[in-house]
Amino acid sequence: MTYTLKKELGQVFTPSNISRLMALFFQGRTYDEILDPAAGSGSLLEACMDLIDRETKLSAVEIDEDLIDILIDKGFDTSYMNFFDFDRRVDGIIMNPPYIRQELLTSENNKDILRKKIKFKNINSRSNLYLYFLLKGLDIVKEGGRVVAILPNTWLNSEYGVSVQKHILNKYSLVSVIDFEKNVFKGVDVDVSIFVIDNIPPSDLTSTEFCYFGDIDVKKIKSLDQAEVKQSVLQNEILNLGWSFYKLNSNQFKFRNLQPLSTFAKLNRGLTTNYNKFFIRNYDDSLVKNYPDMFKKIINKQNEIEGIKTRLNSLKKVALVIPHSIEKLPDEILSEILEIEKEVVQNEKPKTLYRKMVDKKPWYLLQAPQKKSLIFNYIIRNDVRFILNDTSAIVKDNFYQLIFEDNEKELFYLAVLNSSFSRYFIENVGRSYGSGLLKIQKYELENLLVLDYRKISDKDFDRIVSLSLELLTRYSQDTISKIDKVLSNYYLSECETGISDFYSRLEKLIKGRLNNEN
Repeated sequence: MTYTLKKELGQVFTPSNISRLMALFFQGRTYDEILDPAAGSGSLLEACMDLIDRETKLSAVEIDEDLIDILIDKGFDTSYMNFFDFDRRVDGIIMNPPYIRQELLTSENNKDILRKKIKFKNINSRSNLYLYFLLKGLDIVKEGGRVVAILPNTWLNSEYGVSVQKHILNKYSLVSVIDFEKNVFKGVDVDVSIFVIDNIPPSDLTSTEFCYFGDIDVKKIKSLDQAEVKQSVLQNEILNLGWSFYKLNSNQFKFRNLQPLSTFAKLNRGLTTNYNKFFIRNYDDSLVKNYPDMFKKIINKQNEIEGIKTRLNSLKKVALVIPHSIEKLPDEILSEILEIEKEVVQNEKPKTLYRKMVDKKPWYLLQAPQKKSLIFNYIIRNDVRFILNDTSAIVKDNFYQLIFEDNEKELFYLAVLNSSFSRYFIENVGRSYGSGLLKIQKYELENLLVLDYRKISDKDFDRIVSLSLELLTRYSQDTISKIDKVLSNYYLSECETGISDFYSRLEKLIKGRLNNEN
């Protein structure tokens, strides 16, 4: 029977082979009842039916009335209801919960209502609906029971997911995390993972198995034996390493030499104007020609910069800077301000600017102090560069700024961040942004693992700084390879077969992301 997915309900049905992979985690144990709280057409429960004891009760909860008869016809004990009103305990839960972004949680899925219906109250307000489903599932699973869930994995690398991560690791046993290099759901550009969680308090010896399916056709996945990487990690170590660790081979890196980037640098977002049309101008704009002293050069796009050092003469845009008041502004600029206020108030958008105007805030004032920093464009495809900006140019908000306490550390980390090792970690912590693009959130960049300069010899520190200066003069892969060679002694563990093997892993990782662009 065919069925049209309802986007407003966040429906994405699970491929049959992935359903079977999830159901395999219930094999070998006896269950009284396995529940799917967002059953859809029942593919997850069908997979369980083929693999587990026939006496196990298979129950379906579904909010879409059009699917109820389908589930009943398949023989499942079916309830037409909102899962958050389900109050019976079960010993097995399998789920592919709806994916609805937090800003779309309205009506009966209102965040305030959902928070009242789960026991864990410290959930971040930016959390998506699937996290509420996971927490509700953990609430109702019996002691010793198991939850198997396939979820978008963005919460592992986002600030809003930290509280849920800690809650799970402190209270439950995280049995397995299964990750995929390629997209699992057809036509849905989101990275997902399978999580297997037991309602058993963790001990110091509780370990988690991490499995990674690399460059393999997702349709051909049948068992965990096909995973490219399988490794076990003590659960109490996972928070220290970060949950993005599930994509990394723990035997590959010397994690004791690494620290989050925020240990060494302060991170800021570039300048947000809230109305670029007014503030950012071309050089041939009449106001720029008539009042050049009121405009300051701005780093608008990365493609304006050659290599890893900004140069003022390559920048193509300027920003209008009004630092204090409008009392002495030229009539032409004042007239534009009044016209914009009239238009924005009438249309009530853009919202941020509208709220400022309604609150009588001086939205037209723009203070843009600039410090020497490394800048990084947070949406990437192939061109991944950390760039030194030691000019007076303003940095726009599509860049992050990294400010170091002294020049030597700045040069050291300029080389480290442009190395292949940092590229590898960026590929792992970033999230798919569609069309092969990768987006790096501020939180993710702050937690990017980089070499601790205190772990390196004086000789190698000086060598890296020297290569950083070489890179500033001539940005080339040859210089990056020299940097990689020095850093490999501090990044790669003794059991690693060599830097060539690392390069192969990195190339495969990038290729896998770019191959997902469609």
